[in-house]
Amino acid sequence: MRFDPQTITVNNGRPDTSPLEISPALETGSTAPLSTHWIPLHELIAHWTAVDTLLLPTPVAPLLTAIGHALFALSRETRALRLYTLAWQKQQWHAPRAITNSRYHQAVRHLHEAAHHWNRAAFSLDSLLPTDLDPTALARARQLSRIARTQQERLWKLTDEVHADVETWQAQQDKEVSA
Repeated sequence: MRFDPQTITVNNGRPDTSPLEISPALETGSTAPLSTHWIPLHELIAHWTAVDTLLLPTPVAPLLTAIGHALFALSRETRALRLYTLAWQKQQWHAPRAITNSRYHQAVRHLHEAAHHWNRAAFSLDSLLPTDLDPTALARARQLSRIARTQQERLWKLTDEVHADVETWQAQQDKEVSA
């Protein structure tokens, strides 16, 4: 599947005319306190699949590796969110603790795997030499590396957030059982 960067809409509905243009929070993180580290992934998906400037004139193996790892990371995070949502639903329906715990642990595992893939994507991009790409493509590769590192850090925080949610839920459930 190939995306035409002229038709992808990101950044508050503006057409994305520059392959380097992305929300600053995705590249450098946010200094504002967040209520959650779950984020919509559409902009990241669009950014990582708009790769024409990187693959021309010929693909470079580290770029293909990085793109693959980024897509794996996005897939794992998507699955983690689904599992987290299922765990929350099971919790609301008062399902047995083992079932809810299983979903939460699966979500955490997928978040760990997603963080690992972001790390591999950044590592692959960081292995590029200035002679491997033209200056524009190299700048885009460096930006993608920063994005990957920022997403990895976000996922670590998200994993901590999920662990805290589980601990809070378990403490609440323990209190209900002992009452």
